[in-house]
Amino acid sequence: MTDYYQILGVCRSATNGEIKAAYRALVKLWHPDVNADGAAKFNQITEANAVLSDPKKRKEYDAKLSAGTKKDSKKGQGYAAQKAKFDISVTEFLDRLPPKERKTAKSLLDTAERLSAVKAQAQLGKIIAQINADAEAKIAEAKDALYRQSKKK
Repeated sequence: MTDYYQILGVCRSATNGEIKAAYRALVKLWHPDVNADGAAKFNQITEANAVLSDPKKRKEYDAKLSAGTKKDSKKGQGYAAQKAKFDISVTEFLDRLPPKERKTAKSLLDTAERLSAVKAQAQLGKIIAQINADAEAKIAEAKDALYRQSKKK
């Protein structure tokens, strides 16, 4: 089932005003007069707005969506499945951007990944430093205890 909330980029609890604002922003980006490759996306956005902006249609859609979600939640998706969904979403997002913006967004995502790796290494470095400091303290305590024992004899 198509997720209209995802298409408009709003949460399921979005107000009519939030839906309207998201719709207007996306229409400006994907209108065929502005984006030659945007006709299919524009039609999806228009369809999503037609359903979500009408209270009766939205209520029916939400009921169908939650019924589908209950079935999907029984499939037992782990971290790898969730990550794969995210990776697909990022790829779809990048594919929908015009070429110039796609290159910039890809560059930003690559930079974010590198920064995340650096942050992880820094955290690991802090942990290793703490372990080394704890080990040195324990060694000093052991040396001190041995020295005291040798003095007693």
